[in-house]
Amino acid sequence: MPSTNDATHYPLKRDFQASARLNLQHQAWLLTTGHSLDPAIELPPSALIADIGCGTGIWSLSLSQNLPPGCRIEASDISLAQAPPQPWWPTNVAFRTLDVFEDTLPDELVGRYDVIHIRLFVFVIASGNPIPLLKNLMTLLKPGGWLQWQEYDNNEVRTLVAQPGQEAIALQAVLDDFKALQSQVTTNANWVSDFHEKVETADVGAELVVHERSWTAKEALMIWQDCSFLGQREWCDALRQRGGEMVRIAERLEAMIVEAERECLESGRGVLIDGKYVTWVIRKQK
Repeated sequence: MPSTNDATHYPLKRDFQASARLNLQHQAWLLTTGHSLDPAIELPPSALIADIGCGTGIWSLSLSQNLPPGCRIEASDISLAQAPPQPWWPTNVAFRTLDVFEDTLPDELVGRYDVIHIRLFVFVIASGNPIPLLKNLMTLLKPGGWLQWQEYDNNEVRTLVAQPGQEAIALQAVLDDFKALQSQVTTNANWVSDFHEKVETADVGAELVVHERSWTAKEALMIWQDCSFLGQREWCDALRQRGGEMVRIAERLEAMIVEAERECLESGRGVLIDGKYVTWVIRKQK
């Protein structure tokens, strides 16, 4: 069966610019949430941690410096194009390829992990239904294991200005256009808004422990401003590669982004598109 995370459902890229954006995003997450692992997670001695959809591996690489002795991380993605080469792996981190959407996961991974971390799958879940993926993640966890899942909620997005009375007309136009385009080129992302309810009603053998939402922390706003513009440019590049009508759409969006960037600079970098950071911590039944 073809994987439901086909690349055509992912509107971004895996080049140097994309890697820089992912690494910056991680810093924004750290500054906004205050941690790599939620304090509710009880890390057992010699814990084995999975980083699913690891991208550049930045979450694993940064966490590896703060883990107790004996704890290890196994980071995986369908592509390791952005991950470091093996000689640059920390001693407590290993990378492998894995398609976590497969109907049958490798036997050696079933019930293997004490903790799983997953972030930014909102545009990868082709069906718009996260429950099949959640069930696969539960399969990978040991009884009593912990899942930390983090996403942006695209239904809670705003333009933010630094000064009262300041305007973000061009940036708002970009936001409106991306919202309209999202339904055409990406998956249904509305599930992020009520995923906590789905977890509580789905038969997945797990309990929702944490559901937290927050706007970008003030300390991370400038980082997120950079991420936002990088992501917009990246999205346009990916649209152009699809050819046809998407080339014209990408060119129109790029012109709007140029105007929004000019507006941002002229405002003293005092405007940005902000969104809600969402964290769920889910514990598998013992």
